[in-house]
Amino acid sequence: MKPHAALYSAIIACSLVLTACGTPGQGASQSQNPPFKNELQSEKIVPGKSFNPTPASSSVYQNITVTASDGKQVVLHPKDQPILIEAYWCPHCQRTLVVLDKYQKELKQLPIVVSTGFAQGTSLADAIKISNQERQALHLQNYKEYYLLNPVTAKQLVPQGFPTMVFPYQGQLMTLMGEHDISVWKKALNG
Repeated sequence: MKPHAALYSAIIACSLVLTACGTPGQGASQSQNPPFKNELQSEKIVPGKSFNPTPASSSVYQNITVTASDGKQVVLHPKDQPILIEAYWCPHCQRTLVVLDKYQKELKQLPIVVSTGFAQGTSLADAIKISNQERQALHLQNYKEYYLLNPVTAKQLVPQGFPTMVFPYQGQLMTLMGEHDISVWKKALNG
C-alpha cells in the first residue's frame, strides 16, 4: 500500500468513529436504561457530506425481526423499505431523526425506524415509554417505529455504530452508517 493510501484509510476510519455512537449496550448498563435525555447539543460534529454506502451483508440484513408496539413480531425486509437503526441515547441518531423529520417532504420515502440500544431485559412497555419521550422531546412525526430489545441481535445490525441505515440502492442492498448531511440522506432515500 502506498503511504498516502494508508493515510487516507486512517482518515476514513477516524471519520467513521467521529460520526457515530458505539454499539448496543454502550448507553445502557447491563440492567438499567439511562433516562431519555435530549442530546442534540452533545458530541457535535460536521455531518458527513459524502455518499459512501457499503454493500450490506445479505445474511445479516435479509430479514430483521422486530416487535411492534402491540407486541406482535414483525419481519422487516430492507430490500423493500429503508430501515434506520437508532438508539435513543445516541446524539448522532437524535440529530439524524430531526434532519429526516425536517426534510421529510423532500424525501420519496422515510425509513422505518428500529429503536434499540436498550439494556438487556428491557420490557416492550419501557422501550415504548422511552421512545415516546424521544419523539415528544425532538418533535418527531410520521415515523413507523419498531423495537429491537435483544442487544446481541442489535449489535449484529450496527457493527460500526449508530445510526445505521440499510436500504435498497441501484439493485443492491446498502448500509450507511453515522451522521450525514441531508444531501446524503436524500440520495439514499430518493434512490
